[in-house]
Amino acid sequence: MKEWIKITLILCAFGTLREIRPSEPFVTEFLLGEWRNITENQLNQEVYPVDSTKYAVVSSYTRIAALTGRFLSGLSSQLLVHYELMDYRDLNYITFTAQILASFWALWLPSVPYGIYFHRNVTAHPVTTNIEDKRTSDELNVDKRSLRKNMWEACTLIGRHARAAYSRPKVLAWSALYAAALALFVQAQTYVQLLWKHIQEKSHTPVAYNGAVEALQTLLGAFGAFLSSYFARAELPAPVLAVQGIAVFVATYIPNVFVSYAGYVVMGMLYHFTITMASAKIASQLSDESCFGLIFGINTLIGTALQSILTAVLIQSLHLPITSQYYAISGLFLLTASGWLFGWLINSVKQKKNINKLQGLQKINAAQMACSSSAIVQPHQRQA
Repeated sequence: MKEWIKITLILCAFGTLREIRPSEPFVTEFLLGEWRNITENQLNQEVYPVDSTKYAVVSSYTRIAALTGRFLSGLSSQLLVHYELMDYRDLNYITFTAQILASFWALWLPSVPYGIYFHRNVTAHPVTTNIEDKRTSDELNVDKRSLRKNMWEACTLIGRHARAAYSRPKVLAWSALYAAALALFVQAQTYVQLLWKHIQEKSHTPVAYNGAVEALQTLLGAFGAFLSSYFARAELPAPVLAVQGIAVFVATYIPNVFVSYAGYVVMGMLYHFTITMASAKIASQLSDESCFGLIFGINTLIGTALQSILTAVLIQSLHLPITSQYYAISGLFLLTASGWLFGWLINSVKQKKNINKLQGLQKINAAQMACSSSAIVQPHQRQA
């Protein structure tokens, strides 16, 4: 078996195991159930604002593997609960087992001989076993760089790559969209089970298809990510974000849990569409492949920070009820869509002005060339 195939299979298996968490679609029901003495207000104000899960996308294959794991989680949890084979507490045992397996599986991941920013010179001086090639400890100490110097060089290189990338307007714009879309999606996903619980209590329809909804959202999200490669126009994120905002609003306003399920699925599918498009746009603007991970890591960090700020403002400071939280998220989707549309319009006007200016210069040059030609031809005509 080829080495790259082996590594890819190991990474995909790890990603799948990492995402098998059948208890996740029903974590709200579990925490509010008989096993924990937690009120709905405590869950909203104190428990859920703790740190959000971070999803690292290494490549398209590992992304598909992660989505596969989430699909299996949603499907298995829904079937186990529907046929009463397990309750909400028992689902946590499967989640716990899968995470242990993923941890052990990580031990098989291949080691990296050197890094882009740190430990960049590990392979420069390979260790030899011959006696004549061995050096004294003093020589080795002289040859090794100090930790402080290595850290300074790494930080300098990180700063240089970040400045080179974010100095490009397109990278900056799409990175802002990436971070905003990530923050709003994670915020909506984290508390959506509380919204469903509230709607069920209000409409007196105690149904629980959370697992099936998560599975469907994952499948359609993968489809949305696939579609993004065929729709690469810059103006698309604005209407997509607007539809997400409308979907969240409808899912909150109409007191029907199935409508709320549908709104969540639409919002999630369009999120994967937007985030994949933004990733492709950013990658196409980066000339140095070594800074791909750095830029996406910074964008993810900013998105996570924005989501933390949303949690602090909407929940811990304003103490908004669950429906008001989602009305605010809906408004933020629409605000982000308006900001992107406004920026796109300004950029289009600038591009049109530049084109008109260029065309004007071309006309002036053509006129000057015509005048020069006529000036050369006229003396010959007089001589004739």
